[in-house]
Amino acid sequence: LYFKHMFIKEICMDYVKNRKKSVSLIRTRYQESDQMGLIHHSSHIIWFEIGRIELFKNHGISIRDLEKEGILFPVLKIEAKYIAPVFFDEEIEVHAFIKHFSKYRIGIENKILAQKEKLICKGSSEHTFVHKKDYKPIPVPGFVQQQLEKKDIPNVN
Repeated sequence: LYFKHMFIKEICMDYVKNRKKSVSLIRTRYQESDQMGLIHHSSHIIWFEIGRIELFKNHGISIRDLEKEGILFPVLKIEAKYIAPVFFDEEIEVHAFIKHFSKYRIGIENKILAQKEKLICKGSSEHTFVHKKDYKPIPVPGFVQQQLEKKDIPNVN
């Protein structure tokens, strides 16, 4: 029961325009809150990352395996619009889906909900791939591109 409330990850597959999305369930933790009981805004960005990693797993792509091959997946740009507060010990849903990809970039959309429907935060991020040895950008790896194209994700090349 403790683990159920500490950090719940439940992944759902939902097809919106044939695109897989991930939904990660998280119970907000005391360490994420401030003296007023509000969750600090920096936690939302961390939750976006949780959604992003699960989203890639749902597409059959392992960030860990890419890193073992010397390929990194850094954030180029991230935006968040905070709509409503979230508090300590609330269960939230982190939704993530891939909006588009091009030769060098992948765009991801996120939203965070409380009580299954109350919008807390929405945002987006842009990512690229780089070689670990020199941090120079590389095209989206072939395997990743194939997995994304299987899901009818728009390629904006």
